[in-house]
Amino acid sequence: MRELLAPNAERAAQAEDELAGSDVNETDARWLCEAIADDSTLAITWDQPLLNQSAGLNSIEVVSPATAWSALSVPYGTAARIAPSPTNPLSQQDWWNV
Repeated sequence: MRELLAPNAERAAQAEDELAGSDVNETDARWLCEAIADDSTLAITWDQPLLNQSAGLNSIEVVSPATAWSALSVPYGTAARIAPSPTNPLSQQDWWNV
């Protein structure tokens, strides 16, 4: 891994060592290590090898999209929001509205 100038570069290097030689491909491992280096606490992925291998990492929680969605407690069948809440400061930006 390239040298990282980030808050948790040392933890990222440890995670890289733990992921080395696993079923996780190099690109996915790098992505996760960069998230750790940037002090992210959560990563969401469909990649099953990454989900399996990252279970032992204590520096970041890696979950599937279904798990993340469930944790948000959004009721099944809830309609998608076309625009953000009017209280959102970005709601007045043209690029934000769909």
